Amino acid sequence: MRITYLIGNGLDINLGLKTSYINFYNYLKKHKDEINNSIVDAIISEMFNENMLEDNNKKSKEKIDWSDFEVAIGKYTREIAFEENDREKFIEEYEEFIEFFTDYIEKNLKTFSLDKVINENLEQFDISMRNPINTYERDQVKMLNKLNQFNQNNKYLNFIIFNYTTIFDDFVNKWKSHYSQDKLTTYAPIHIHGYCQEEILLGVNDPSQIDHEFSSNTDIQMMMVKNIANDYALTSRKEQTEIAINNSDLIIIYGMSLGDSDKYWWEIIINSLKKDRNRSVLIYAYEVEPEKLKKHTRRMQKKQKEWKEKLLQYSNSEDSKALSEQIFIQFNTKNIFNFSQMKKEELTFN
Repeated sequence: MRITYLIGNGLDINLGLKTSYINFYNYLKKHKDEINNSIVDAIISEMFNENMLEDNNKKSKEKIDWSDFEVAIGKYTREIAFEENDREKFIEEYEEFIEFFTDYIEKNLKTFSLDKVINENLEQFDISMRNPINTYERDQVKMLNKLNQFNQNNKYLNFIIFNYTTIFDDFVNKWKSHYSQDKLTTYAPIHIHGYCQEEILLGVNDPSQIDHEFSSNTDIQMMMVKNIANDYALTSRKEQTEIAINNSDLIIIYGMSLGDSDKYWWEIIINSLKKDRNRSVLIYAYEVEPEKLKKHTRRMQKKQKEWKEKLLQYSNSEDSKALSEQIFIQFNTKNIFNFSQMKKEELTFN
């Protein structure tokens, strides 16, 4: 059976890193007097954040995720004048903004006792690799019935990393050296958006998400249109990711919001499900109080439908009903990667 894990920023947050949008926003706001950058000025403005809240039907900045931000920064290009000098200034300041962002992540990592964290959580990581299907009883039976169509004797594991650290890679490497890999074939993680020690991609999904005056500019495409930037990349990570998804019997999504800035990948997943109705997607979906959902069947069903729609919006309406039966939602995210966090005092930095 071929299993592909899609890992987002939720994994790093789960370990205690301060890598959410609101964490970075607060950092920029605290250091705004030290930064001379109009993009940063726009990001910390109330109007920019109020527009994000309104566009995404969210009530507080704490609810904003990175995909919301990426779509919003694409809309921000519509406010920039069309003269060549303005365009060049935007390119320079956006690249400078990316450097602020990577510096911020690296500061986070310096507060992080990685070996200690991995050692404390390696057993849980092993459990998550060997038994990733851990959802509600009725869904569990449905999923296993579908997956019984595939060879259960050997598992082939792919990992697509959407965050900007190599923490997951370090877990994989130590796990492989400390635990039996019998009947397991594990491939090296693919960082589809790069990672902070090298180049990273932070931006929109396609040219339609930025101003039309900018959308045909090659420099801007390479800088902030992730799908196109990957076509220019020196690695074949885009092609490798497409192959992994298209060959997967089970896709597990963890720590991701399924936002529009990565819709290219959601469309590929949908098309993969359509090719084989026994294939499944299991989404470990973060909700603040998942235990309250279990108390009310109606509320649970409604919330599961909302999460399924995040994927199903990229399908044709006539396929939605059948595809919905292939998508499973688990709100208890501690049922996989049930890691212990570092203590807050160990993670403090300015």
